[in-house]
Amino acid sequence: MTRPLVALLTDFGRADSYVAEMHRAVLHTVPSAQVLDVSHDLTPYDLDGAALVAERVVGELPEGAALVVVCDPGVGTARARIAASHQGRWLVGPDNGTLPVTADDRVHRIECRMPREGVTTFDGREVFAPTAALLAAGLDLRLVGPRVRLTVPSRVPADATFERVGPHRYARGVVIGRDRYGNAVTNIRVPADVDRATAEVLEPESFAGPLRTNYGAVPIGARVALVGSSGRLELSVHRGATALVAGEEVVLRCDA
Repeated sequence: MTRPLVALLTDFGRADSYVAEMHRAVLHTVPSAQVLDVSHDLTPYDLDGAALVAERVVGELPEGAALVVVCDPGVGTARARIAASHQGRWLVGPDNGTLPVTADDRVHRIECRMPREGVTTFDGREVFAPTAALLAAGLDLRLVGPRVRLTVPSRVPADATFERVGPHRYARGVVIGRDRYGNAVTNIRVPADVDRATAEVLEPESFAGPLRTNYGAVPIGARVALVGSSGRLELSVHRGATALVAGEEVVLRCDA
């Protein structure tokens, strides 16, 4: 029998006991559960960065797993605590845009677990971790709390769309974040039917040129555009970091 899996993604770091306390909350609730540490090195309070990592990792989890995302500068405020059914998996965390909830998901406000009296700053341990453990172990989502129709949308922009103009297709997107290596990740997903050998970046001008297949295709310190492991267009510097920031416009052209 498969053991329930709870994946944790937080900005807690490892200097304190917070991660261990989250583990304990999961295992105290469901002793047979497995805990997967996705990352605890998110930049504190970086909601955009948390949303990007959550969106990337959730599809890699097995069906039935629960992903807890805690990057929560609003802990203890009126922001809701939510759990959602998402593509055969569970999402649990604060309603602040860090969860990759879509319009097709069922979302419920968490009321089955509440912080103990006097604890107002650790919903990860008190509410989210145990709720995720229960869902991964088979709890009916309807028992978590009432259904809600409106949630804060994901902070990850929608994927750019390709439009055909003459013999080419164009996608106009934006930088949505940077990873640990300084690679600028965009909201342009490059479909499998695109001939990557003919695709090229038009904007920003500093990255204008053809797509490459790897970082080593250019000299150290040179700029390079490629499709990253998430399927998104990335703008990088070989063994360096880009200066691009979220919101900068990116245009990709490819053969129709």
